[in-house]
Amino acid sequence: MEFITYSSKLNKQELLQYNIFISNQAQINDGVKLYFGVKVYGQSCIGANTELHSNVELSNSVIGNDCKIFSSMISDCEVGNNCVIKPFCNLSNSQLGSNCVVGNFSCVSNSSVGNKVNIYSLCSITNTEIGNNTIIHSGVCCEPNENEISIGDNVMVGVNATIIKPVIISDNATVEANSVVTKDIDVGEIATNTIKQVNKAGRK
Repeated sequence: MEFITYSSKLNKQELLQYNIFISNQAQINDGVKLYFGVKVYGQSCIGANTELHSNVELSNSVIGNDCKIFSSMISDCEVGNNCVIKPFCNLSNSQLGSNCVVGNFSCVSNSSVGNKVNIYSLCSITNTEIGNNTIIHSGVCCEPNENEISIGDNVMVGVNATIIKPVIISDNATVEANSVVTKDIDVGEIATNTIKQVNKAGRK
């Protein structure tokens, strides 16, 4: 059997057979699937029909219903319903809305993410507020030196783009692949640069 189905009637010996640790303060819905090596620390709360796959570590985090979390570390976070956290992610001090996906090897810290956001693999998202229905492609780096990056609704940030200053990227904007963003982007604009960032008219 690959996993154990959580029940309040489970005893510690049954959990130990799967190398699973559940803190006494944690609240887990019956029916949650726990795979080998799962660790749930502190006052974590796990919603109905969620799956915690092998070697997931949760600490003081709230996970919604119908989520799938694979081999990742999550601390001091709130994750909405129907989210997928793929392997080797690190989430800390952040909030994710519902229907979000975080790709392999991505980090999200001190950030707020809306609903239906797709963060692809190898992204680093720090001190960033992301709206709804936004796509962050692979290799994107959002790490302002101070303050916060704001990314609106329906935004597309292309592969390997870098956002290094506190900026506002407005709704429906596009950041093209490999761009370095250093100034605000208005609604519907497309940002691209080779040497210097240029914003041009785009979708509204």
